[in-house]
Amino acid sequence: MAARPANACGWISAAEVVRIVGPLTAAPYATEDGCVYPLPLDTAAAHRHDEVVELRRQLAAAYGKSDLPEVEPDTSGVIVDVVLYADPTMARGIGAALAKIGHDMCDDSASRNMPWCRAAERSASSPAPPPAGWDRSNDPPSPSFFGQLGHVVVDVKVRAARVTREQSIAIADRIRDAMPDLPFPSERPANLAGPDPCILLKVEEVEPVLGKLVVPPYRSDEETPLAMAQGKSCAYLTAGHHALVLTPTWAYGGIAFDGMRAVGGLIERVAPVLHDDAADTLDTGPWEDAAGDPATGQLYFLKGDRALELGFLVSSTGFDGAVRLARIAVGRL
Repeated sequence: MAARPANACGWISAAEVVRIVGPLTAAPYATEDGCVYPLPLDTAAAHRHDEVVELRRQLAAAYGKSDLPEVEPDTSGVIVDVVLYADPTMARGIGAALAKIGHDMCDDSASRNMPWCRAAERSASSPAPPPAGWDRSNDPPSPSFFGQLGHVVVDVKVRAARVTREQSIAIADRIRDAMPDLPFPSERPANLAGPDPCILLKVEEVEPVLGKLVVPPYRSDEETPLAMAQGKSCAYLTAGHHALVLTPTWAYGGIAFDGMRAVGGLIERVAPVLHDDAADTLDTGPWEDAAGDPATGQLYFLKGDRALELGFLVSSTGFDGAVRLARIAVGRL
């Protein structure tokens, strides 16, 4: 397994950041948002701060000292954070919600010409491809960069500093290239011992679909590729942090399946909403029932009193490959 750094400042050194963006004004420090690499305040932000301080001084001279707290200087720098398992269902839901909001806000002739609506329309019709080496990213021209590769996300936020998008991408690229392409451990406590979920698919069955595994199949924290000695799931990891995750339910699978199907009424029998170009469906197979959730991308299968959940959105295959592997795994439930 790969080792996690002690905190967010362990992903890239101060020296590396300096080589990309220039001298820091202080040592990096970890926060809840990531590691802050302090940089000189840009002229515009410094000017805004000085204006606020001067206005507060004039008001105090005319009306007396305010009870409000003193104005703190703006912070400046880049904030670097790494998420080792970015739940793809969250990104999928946020994307759908933003698309819905954009449609509702821009669905009339008066609003359609607003800059925000025109930009959203351009992005929807011809989204900018991610930089080389990333599966997806935020759109330019933001100087901040958000990049995802497999299940890993690197987030470089620019705060009131003269840092370009190209420099943000360079920081993210350095972190990505230095990160071991191996499983990372879960930080949650281990489960009680249970059946090994990795018995459901063999390496020689998986590799023709996913490609060469970087490590043998391993037990992982529930529904994630994060390694756990007695995990309920099994992860099949290929290059670039891509992982297929199987999560069997060994007893009371019918109850679990019904619960999944009932959540928000989102699960459907065949999943064309999820996979417009899919040739395969969930209609036939060694299962008694099957469904896909358009909100999360997860696939669910029921066989007797056992169920199987399959997550493939951060794997190296698509819907058809996932169903092909599900036919084998469900046959062994």
